[in-house]
Amino acid sequence: MRHHRTILILFLGSLCTLAYLPSLGGPLLQFDDTMLISENPQVRAGAQGLVEIWKGHSLDYYPLSLTLFWIEWHAGGGLPQIFRVVNLALHLIAAGLLAYLLSMWLPGRRRSCRADPSAGDERFGRTLAFPTERGALIWFIVALWMLHPLSVASVAWVSEQKNTLSAVFALASAIAFTRSLISNRPAPYILALLLFALSLLAKAAFVGLPLILLVMIWWRLGRVPKREVIRLAPMLALSIVFSITAIWFQARHVAQIGNDAGPILIRVVRAGWAAWFYLWKMIAPIRLTPIYPRWRVDPTNPLHWLPLIALIAVIAAILMSRRRGWIVMMLAGLLLLAPIIGLANSSFFRLSYVADHWTYPALMVFAVAVGCALARSPRKTQTSVAIVAVVILLPLTWRRAAVYHDTLSLWEDAVRKNPTSYAIYTNLAWAYVDANELPQALIAAEHAAQLAPDEPDVQQTLAAVRRRAEAEDHTPK
Repeated sequence: MRHHRTILILFLGSLCTLAYLPSLGGPLLQFDDTMLISENPQVRAGAQGLVEIWKGHSLDYYPLSLTLFWIEWHAGGGLPQIFRVVNLALHLIAAGLLAYLLSMWLPGRRRSCRADPSAGDERFGRTLAFPTERGALIWFIVALWMLHPLSVASVAWVSEQKNTLSAVFALASAIAFTRSLISNRPAPYILALLLFALSLLAKAAFVGLPLILLVMIWWRLGRVPKREVIRLAPMLALSIVFSITAIWFQARHVAQIGNDAGPILIRVVRAGWAAWFYLWKMIAPIRLTPIYPRWRVDPTNPLHWLPLIALIAVIAAILMSRRRGWIVMMLAGLLLLAPIIGLANSSFFRLSYVADHWTYPALMVFAVAVGCALARSPRKTQTSVAIVAVVILLPLTWRRAAVYHDTLSLWEDAVRKNPTSYAIYTNLAWAYVDANELPQALIAAEHAAQLAPDEPDVQQTLAAVRRRAEAEDHTPK
């Protein structure tokens, strides 16, 4: 069994590497990569740069991710491929940790689900070996997550190494906490707290983890022991602190750029739109783009409330079903989606209200939900679905990874899918400038100016491209 598992791990790892192969040889993208890394004085500097990173002298507070960028820059001499390979490696590690975590929580057919974790009962979770009747299901879930095209925006985009690094520490923290439930020893619990803090220092993407662990305990026991609430309280406190920190940094940045997500009523209505949008992209990952059209939500229009009403109805139906497994998955999904559905302001909202890279944590829950939906089906059905899923997802992810190979391919693809974004045309203009294709750059800059004539960045780009084009025309041939 262990030999077969090793072969399967190597096979899935190879498939994932193959899927991302088109992106691995590319440069840093002119879409946050250069700003965060190659043009960031904190990353390029010596030890003083690290001091500035941890002081929080940046747009957001993710010092651990910036520290990793600093290490990669100095260890690899700024070679872009180092960053891309490390990001893929973190994704593969996160996939392995997800598989291990699922093996500890998903019950086998012959196991009791009502062991008391406070007693350190071994039946509460199984470590070191996969339940034989759940092993195939676990690897299907992991394959669905690691090969999903939505993950490309985190794995092939170096800037979002924040996501993959945060996921590694968050999953490791969940594993350590689960071990503390099983063994009733303090060392795994202390390790879980440390790992969770590191996850938040990388990026506050998994702030909902303490509450997810709480509902998972409820799922297994049908109750939540007071002892576990107390043990999870420090993690919840960390989540609150880092959530406030992230909101403060974003508010400061938003004040600088003059962007506003709108009144709270508009944000609530738009949150319903965002939730269904993300679910749809998880089900049908087509026409993905780094910047989606910005929705115009009108709270006075009754039709604009329908997505939120439908979302509330689905939540109510799942709660009334009293099926603990589905309630847990719904709550876990909501907890991971809550920071990204637009209730809190974000500087990215000046470009779009949704983004592929924000789905990286919640996509895990989606994969678990799909896997559990197949759990009661015959083994042949599970195998057939798994094969079909891999056959569909692998080429989609390959093609999406190829789009993230370089800046020009990224924005040429984006403008075909969202020709209404001035930011896409502005970025495309600079990509053409870097490729020394000045006529195309001028056309793209003029398109951006037509879409957003009052945007200072757009006018600056247009003026700069025109100067370069005129200088080119006067250059002796």
